[in-house]
Amino acid sequence: MSITRVDFIVLLILVTGSVIAFTTRKLSLFASISGGCIATLVYFTFGWTVVSMMVLFFAFGTWATSWKNQVKQSIGMEEKNKGTRQASQVFANAGTAMLASLLVLLFPVAKECLLLAAASSFSAATADTLSSELGSVYGKKFFNILSLRKEPRGLDGVISWEGLFIGLAGSSAIAVLYGVFEQWNIYFW
Repeated sequence: MSITRVDFIVLLILVTGSVIAFTTRKLSLFASISGGCIATLVYFTFGWTVVSMMVLFFAFGTWATSWKNQVKQSIGMEEKNKGTRQASQVFANAGTAMLASLLVLLFPVAKECLLLAAASSFSAATADTLSSELGSVYGKKFFNILSLRKEPRGLDGVISWEGLFIGLAGSSAIAVLYGVFEQWNIYFW
């Protein structure tokens, strides 16, 4: 496998992004290194598709975490460590894509199915992050998703309609990237 000029530029962008994420305290040192390594692995396995989803998830999540932080502090919903994400969070959100990439190396014939698994995991992670971060700020009425009973915000399984629709919008953005890179190009290009 030879590295092309485009691959080198992508690697340079990924390294630069990891350094910026660490120096701006968006990611801890280990989280930054882990994220950069996972992004590199998924780039060489799936190409632009999964890397673009990972970048979009990170951009949305970083923005949503810092958005209206004073409001989140006043209701006790602010992120720990002033919003600096840890390696465990990187693996929780990008671990499925990493595992899918490793499985592609073992089972190349399953690449399309594993690509869909990686896309689905970023879609779910984006929906979860945006709905919890922004739903806690913009939500008016909170209820348990299973019992449909009114409950206080911040508890596991408690959602608001506003958070639900924000999460759906984020999930849809990931789906659009998947469509642009993997599906729609069959018909449009």
